[in-house]
Amino acid sequence: MIEPRTRAKAATPWSAWMFILVAAMALCGVIAAALVYRHYFGSAVSASSSEWNNFGTFFGGLLGPILSMLAFFALVYTIFLQEQQLSLARATLKAADDDKELTRKQLEAAVETQKRTAEALALQNKLGSDQATRAAFFEMISLHNQIVQDTAFKDYEPIAPGVPPREVAFEGRRAFRYFYERVFEPAYSLESRKNDRLGAAKRSLREFDRFLFGELNASYSDELAHYFRNLYRILRFIDESALEQKDKDALAGILRAQLSNSELGLIFYNGLSALGENGLKRLLEEYRVLQHLSPTLCINRESAAHYHVKAFGKAKDKFFADQGLREPQDPAAP
Repeated sequence: MIEPRTRAKAATPWSAWMFILVAAMALCGVIAAALVYRHYFGSAVSASSSEWNNFGTFFGGLLGPILSMLAFFALVYTIFLQEQQLSLARATLKAADDDKELTRKQLEAAVETQKRTAEALALQNKLGSDQATRAAFFEMISLHNQIVQDTAFKDYEPIAPGVPPREVAFEGRRAFRYFYERVFEPAYSLESRKNDRLGAAKRSLREFDRFLFGELNASYSDELAHYFRNLYRILRFIDESALEQKDKDALAGILRAQLSNSELGLIFYNGLSALGENGLKRLLEEYRVLQHLSPTLCINRESAAHYHVKAFGKAKDKFFADQGLREPQDPAAP
């Protein structure tokens, strides 16, 4: 836009000088015609109209073509100037359009840059959030293992007749194995036989599982309740996190790797209890926590039918097809 304006300022003096030149030439023509007439016909003013008529004819015949030619040149020059002005106007409009296009492209580039910046910030925030989620998860796993190590049961084992039994401590994962094999399994078998003798008042298998583990969990709440609460909290933390599903499954896989066989057996029945059926059970199913559970740890294998088939992951055939049990597809299956 600067260059056309510079040209316009440079062209203005030439047009003025051209008009001055044409006017000067016209004036010179008039003076020259007057001098020629005076030289040949004298300078006396005539009173005859015919003389004045001849004088007008002389001036008209002499100056008419000259002035017409000058007028023609002036017209041509005027057209030339108008063409220059039109060209300048077109160049100015084109420059303005180019500026608008450049501005539009700059705005689009700025918008795209802001969009990419926002995406980069969102990705950075997501990565930071995911990293914080994983860090918190591993802290919870560390706490889980610490709870396992701190879990302990004491019992007495006979040595010989007449000798007082000695006290034996079961700690860590040995404590879970002790509780499952020496406390839970015998209690389950005993209560199951009692339930079978009730006749018409007999509890269904679902009601029996819900009742029995709840009773045992209440009796040993000081030793086990915080373990199951922490396990539920870890699974809920995974489920409510903003991670993608594949990342959630990966964290759940890490959690599954921490669980011993005896822990899985207790978790299986805790999910069926009154305490676990409304929260823990769904998470066990969603994240296939029972995938590594051995069917031998299910005292009554028909209890597996109370879980959704997803809970057992790739090992579902061990509980259903191989045992001739149905596969419930509804997570709320009875």
